[in-house]
Amino acid sequence: MTQPSKNETTVQQNSPDVREGRMSLAAYLAAGIGLAGMTGAAEAAIVNIDITDTRGDGSTTTVDAINGPNGGAPQGGYSSLSNWLAVGGGILLIANGNYGYYGLGAGGSLLQWALTSFGYNSPRNFAAATAIDSSAIFSNDTRYTHFSDGANSSSPAFGAGSYMGFRFGSNSNYNYGWLEVTWDGSLNFQILSGAYETTVNTAIAAGQGAASVPAPSPASLLALIVGGAALRQWRAGRRKQQLLEQTAA
Repeated sequence: MTQPSKNETTVQQNSPDVREGRMSLAAYLAAGIGLAGMTGAAEAAIVNIDITDTRGDGSTTTVDAINGPNGGAPQGGYSSLSNWLAVGGGILLIANGNYGYYGLGAGGSLLQWALTSFGYNSPRNFAAATAIDSSAIFSNDTRYTHFSDGANSSSPAFGAGSYMGFRFGSNSNYNYGWLEVTWDGSLNFQILSGAYETTVNTAIAAGQGAASVPAPSPASLLALIVGGAALRQWRAGRRKQQLLEQTAA
């Protein structure tokens, strides 16, 4: 039997296993991805509302947008969006002068809006970061929830940084949310953005979860650090392997 040469023995004993280097790299990266994934899951309780597609179905034939002047409702008319948000959100009504109503209402009993007080009153204007929860007064009666309903109620102007609070659900199990809106105290309103909390009976702060570029989380940074270290280790092992192979040649 032919014995291996000294150089061949050195290569066999000292050369790193490239497959092990690759496996280590994959393991480190998988760990990093796992950490980032856990972070995403923990932060997924608040869902941003796409005001151009509030059901999130991507359909161009379903009228479920609430953007544009007066929520997109035609002048003198209204829009009725059933199965709003596609998660049991009830029926959203948007009126633009229909029977003297201007603003947002609700159909059925699943969707309710926060009011300033009981009775014929305007929507409550929540400042940014104000909690929206069961302590607010809610109603699904369209006479109570619009900015203006003609003879009975007309809301003060909603300037920049104004939010309406809403909830949907039943049997004392509600999801809370907000819409950022403007209202000029006359006949014009605009819906700018929105979000809701997916965890039942959990408060949401006005403006919380607004779509933006998130700052990197500690777990995400750790994943990058670990992944970078693994890559450097793999490259170092690869260079060592190449040098040993050249020496053995």
